[in-house]
Amino acid sequence: MSFRYVCFKPELTHAGSDAFGPPAHSLAPPPPRPPLQFLRSAFVTLFQAHLGNTIAIMIIINRDKALPRILHTYLFPFLPISTLTTLSHIISYSAVPISLQFQMILGLSGISLVFFALIHILRVVLPTSLRPAPFDSREWPSLFNRPFVPRSVSVFWSSQWHHLFRKPFTTIGYDPVVRLLTPVAGKGKRSPRPRLQSVR
Repeated sequence: MSFRYVCFKPELTHAGSDAFGPPAHSLAPPPPRPPLQFLRSAFVTLFQAHLGNTIAIMIIINRDKALPRILHTYLFPFLPISTLTTLSHIISYSAVPISLQFQMILGLSGISLVFFALIHILRVVLPTSLRPAPFDSREWPSLFNRPFVPRSVSVFWSSQWHHLFRKPFTTIGYDPVVRLLTPVAGKGKRSPRPRLQSVR
């Protein structure tokens, strides 16, 4: 099993030909992390996602009784309970997508830990000819890295958006748009196409 990624030549060029998508260098995944660093990051992410999901679910469950009382006691003692009940419903509706995001992070982190353990066990118990490739942390990047507060387009595509989504999004969206709009907006020689390389 090998990890495939998009590798770009460094001499990328004319600004017009890359004006409609993420910077070319941002499409390549980060270097692999050491196993202990990956495990520590995965467990921390698992704990944070579990805590965030628990809080979001508690907000959703207690939107009619406990949440309005908490808002009235600690934040808005001057507002009537009826107004705070409406406000608590708005907050609970906002907590639904947050809970779903935390659940996705929980699922991905859990699966990555299962594969980490499985690959290491198989590499110990199986003969050399049947052993799988070493675990590659680049195949299990963090789901999101605070994408709701992007500092720039380049940072968003480079470190805040999920790497697993980049290949289909690039193939379906970025490449066709570049091919359509480069003859109109870009002048000069087009950027070279990415070359696929295999790394073990």
